[in-house]
Amino acid sequence: MNRIKQIIIFSFAFLVSSFACGQEYNPVANQDAVIKSGNARFTVLTPGLIRMEWAEDAVFEDRASLVFVNRNLPTPEFRKQKKGKWLRINTDKFTVKYKIGSGSFTDKNLRIEFEDDGTQNQWKPGTVNKGNLSGTIKTLDGFDGTIMRWSTKKPIALEPGILSRDGWVLIDDTVKPLFDNSDWPWVVVRPEKDRQDFYFFCYGSDYKAALKDFISVAGRIALPPKFAFGTWWSRYWEYTDWELRELVDEFEIHDVPLDVLVVDMDWHITTKPEWYKEGKKIKDQAGEGIGWTGFTWNQNYFPDPKKFLQWTEEKYLKVCMNLHPASGIQPHEEKYPEMAEAMEIDPNTKNYVPFDIVNKNFAENFMSNVLHPMEADGVDFWWLDWQQWSTTNIPGVNPTFYLNYVFFSDMERRNEKRPLIFHRYGGLGNHR
Repeated sequence: MNRIKQIIIFSFAFLVSSFACGQEYNPVANQDAVIKSGNARFTVLTPGLIRMEWAEDAVFEDRASLVFVNRNLPTPEFRKQKKGKWLRINTDKFTVKYKIGSGSFTDKNLRIEFEDDGTQNQWKPGTVNKGNLSGTIKTLDGFDGTIMRWSTKKPIALEPGILSRDGWVLIDDTVKPLFDNSDWPWVVVRPEKDRQDFYFFCYGSDYKAALKDFISVAGRIALPPKFAFGTWWSRYWEYTDWELRELVDEFEIHDVPLDVLVVDMDWHITTKPEWYKEGKKIKDQAGEGIGWTGFTWNQNYFPDPKKFLQWTEEKYLKVCMNLHPASGIQPHEEKYPEMAEAMEIDPNTKNYVPFDIVNKNFAENFMSNVLHPMEADGVDFWWLDWQQWSTTNIPGVNPTFYLNYVFFSDMERRNEKRPLIFHRYGGLGNHR
């Protein structure tokens, strides 16, 4: 009986560990699902989803992209045949027709025929998806209702989504960067050459099938920890340690549950007398307002950070702390010497360490030297309040997307808790 109990406990622990570590993905498709025709390659991923590639050198890409990470799916039933000059691929949901040897995909040599609620339809490259139901938007900053008040004064413009009344959606993955095959998959640029990389989703009005197909190839949606569904407190205010304690006391006095305490940016140093010139705050070495980025506790507000975080633990509160990381590690930061040396910058020069999230060496050192020690003290997760530029040192990589990936996957790889981040949406693939 004890032996049976041990087996059951081990099996349960293994399943929990496997789930916490995240789904294992394989970007290399089942070869039985692949059809090659000269410089074109077609991969039938599901009855309603096909990947269509063309490459000038007939060398195709099997690495994961930022959006599509899993192509190794059970091979669906399909039929292929050559009819005259045309290659035909049939599934229960569509028929692909490609003119053999005719070059890159155009409206003259590629079309997909399908039926939607009894009506025959056809897609060709360049077809406009007029019925798209839209997805979401990266941020609502500056919006008053549906109108952008800070800049354009225009209505909100949602990005295209997966679902459409037209019964199909095309995702063009041609220029999306890739992930390498390292133990912590890292972004790399695609080889420069003429190519096309399309994913055609065909589902009619079966929207559930569309979403199922999407997460099958783009990865499953992460399940947040239970506390994330509870009550959060967040206010942009210069709270002190003592004021936050009084705030939590008020919740207890009025018998109001509280699960997450969000500590905004004033937990770190935001101002010093020497940061002002002629009454105005100076810029930091990154050209941003100094003090907006910070990684060093403000001892005036939090004289004993470890003790404060120990208190939140005793109160069964999860702590989320705000970060504006764009200015990197400035010379006044407590962890500047370690980060400078790690990035081969002489600390005596007082030259700042630029924030470069797509640089794996920077990201690993940033995590291990700056953030992990604070997490060990009791910070549970981070509010990645990125509000700056929309590019990185790798073309096509949005900093919001990649911050989300790095922070979430860092927690996932360590497998100490169910991963969670608080941030804006970075685009397709950021649901993982």
